[in-house]
Amino acid sequence: MSYGITGEMKKAHALLDEAIVKDQEYPMNYYNRACAFTEEGDKTKALANLDLAFQRKVNVLKGEQMPDPRADSSFQRYVRDSDFVNLMKKLGLQR
Repeated sequence: MSYGITGEMKKAHALLDEAIVKDQEYPMNYYNRACAFTEEGDKTKALANLDLAFQRKVNVLKGEQMPDPRADSSFQRYVRDSDFVNLMKKLGLQR
């Protein structure tokens, strides 16, 4: 997250890609990668990674829970986007 905040997206992607290689089932690796792609304006990759994250949500750490993308500042640009809304429905996150 700190790389994303400071705009060091190559470092963020390298770290997240390495984390996914080491643990392909941990959902937050994909969630954070979705955030990085959102910051870069790549909606397609962002939504694909959100989907991958929620497919693995049963693997969150004890005491951890999946964030709600609708309330996450990273995804605010998409909250009214039809692709994002449809993904939220697919994931069971509709209000």
